[in-house]
Amino acid sequence: MESLPKIPVKYVQAPSYKEIFEVLSETKKRIPAHLFRMIKDELYELVLTDDPKGKLYVRDSEKIEEGVSTTEFVVGYGAISMVKKSESMATKGLVGLERVDLIREVVFENGYYDWGCVVNDVLPNICKGNARIPIFHFLNHAKLINPDGSIINETELSGGVLSRLNITPISFQSQGWDKRRSETVPEVKVGVNELYLAYDFSFFLRMMPYMEPGLIKRDMGELLKILKKHIDEAMNTQVLSSNFCKLVCIYDYIKNSHRY
Repeated sequence: MESLPKIPVKYVQAPSYKEIFEVLSETKKRIPAHLFRMIKDELYELVLTDDPKGKLYVRDSEKIEEGVSTTEFVVGYGAISMVKKSESMATKGLVGLERVDLIREVVFENGYYDWGCVVNDVLPNICKGNARIPIFHFLNHAKLINPDGSIINETELSGGVLSRLNITPISFQSQGWDKRRSETVPEVKVGVNELYLAYDFSFFLRMMPYMEPGLIKRDMGELLKILKKHIDEAMNTQVLSSNFCKLVCIYDYIKNSHRY
């Protein structure tokens, strides 16, 4: 009878599992050098093609259990579709960007785009069908705004972008019930955080356009924290999304237009 391999076992006695788990959580397992080289050599091509190569696979989440007997190392679980989407967007010159992408970029500023392409190709298309599109962040990155707020090569911009250059704080204000209501809300004349803490988020969004730009600029840091906190909820809630996008446009206008 063939002898089975022996598995080394260490017996440890401890008053609780906490200390043991703390040690185990800090124990790092080293990946063998030959396996690391294989990943380095083969991973990039795999992520782009989705074709198996050797013993290394990139699988979709629904197919992760297929061929488990031949898989030695699993990489990029569920990520292949996003990589392909990014590639597709790059080859199309970023035209795949949507309003939500622009809103998130203004709030988080973590994109690495061809800013000229965004201004010339993306903004004209999105501005056609959407009223609340921030533009100054992208004009700034494309180096098209002078320190005095004037626009370089203004005549070369598309009509949808041009029409947004002449906005003023009043452009963001409704002249109906919200305007009359804002005159009875004292926090509108105090500051961003005071208004935010005093009312629910939906009402806060409706009242912010009536706050003086100077107060908003003073409280820009607080406003940014609020935008980051609520962006996911607001962009996925129909009754909030329009006013949230309007507030991001106000933030973008005051911060990036060089007019304040």
